[in-house]
Amino acid sequence: MPKNILINLTYYYPNISGLSQYAKILAEELVKRGYRITVLCGKHQQDLAELDNVNGVKIVRLRVIRTGKGLVVPSIIWKSMALVKKAGVINCHFPSIEGVWVAILTKIFRKKLIVTYHCHYNRVAEWWQYLAYVLADKIVVNSIDYIEGNNLLKSFWEKITEIYPPIQIPLSLRGHLPLMKGRNTKSKKIIGFLGRISKEKNIEVLIEAMKKLPEMELWLAGPEKIIGEEKYRRKIEEMIGNNRKIKRLGVVKNISDFYRQISCLVLPSNNTLESFGMVSAEAINCQTPVVASKIPGIRVPIMKSSAGELFDPNDVDDLVKKIQIATTKKYPKLQNTMFNFMKTVDGYEKIFGEE
Repeated sequence: MPKNILINLTYYYPNISGLSQYAKILAEELVKRGYRITVLCGKHQQDLAELDNVNGVKIVRLRVIRTGKGLVVPSIIWKSMALVKKAGVINCHFPSIEGVWVAILTKIFRKKLIVTYHCHYNRVAEWWQYLAYVLADKIVVNSIDYIEGNNLLKSFWEKITEIYPPIQIPLSLRGHLPLMKGRNTKSKKIIGFLGRISKEKNIEVLIEAMKKLPEMELWLAGPEKIIGEEKYRRKIEEMIGNNRKIKRLGVVKNISDFYRQISCLVLPSNNTLESFGMVSAEAINCQTPVVASKIPGIRVPIMKSSAGELFDPNDVDDLVKKIQIATTKKYPKLQNTMFNFMKTVDGYEKIFGEE
């Protein structure tokens, strides 16, 4: 089995997103299993080193041109050649503009190409990325439900492999973490949201729902200053106003701690930029129920675990009802070990070694 693996994506650590975290967990666990991993990505912050090594993963960051929320990496056309030549397997994560060029090089040098399809960005991106799907030996998807529900990748069904995202909430820490200082959650119900302040998260419907749940508190956790989302962030800030029942925690260092303290997690996302909802699986692994949008992909953790409720992402009243259920219902089996990063990496190792 080839031991040199090149992983290509646009944003990598220290960027905070589901896609970035997915790639980081995958890369670092592969290193522990004896692989030599190189990540080729964009230099999304000026203060980042162009050559780096984090937890055994070699990182090559290329200078970028910003286009709204996205990055264009012109130098990848020539700087990726040597890396592709050296690797035995190339794993390109989409959506990505530059990933198509890496895919082409992979086949020019007769290397194995694994495409990881995270989500549908728009029709233009799908058209641009089509060649990469044609060239791919395998296409990894977060869930078949997302692909079928959104009518995607129909021409490549024989290449598709379903591998759930890597969920890395340590089993040994569950139930043994101290509460956050200064917070007493025993006497009140806490609704949690963990994610970026970005439009696809549909946070406004959650804020509207909280107006009808005056006895509950909302904790918003996650990065707030997202490039390209300034207008949306201002909208959310205006909606929150001086509401003392809504607390903005920012980035939380101990995610397990956060999940333990909330009564339920809400994932209200409403478009195809969300294909699974890693935070839902993390919360379930911490024995915290989840209320999530009833749309393809996002509904999978709830459907597979029965550890929460699904709601219409455009219906505030439905969300209110499902939050009330989730914060009072006794769920028989909240802890679900089907969401485990070791199983994710096992799946990748299998397809890396296939002829």
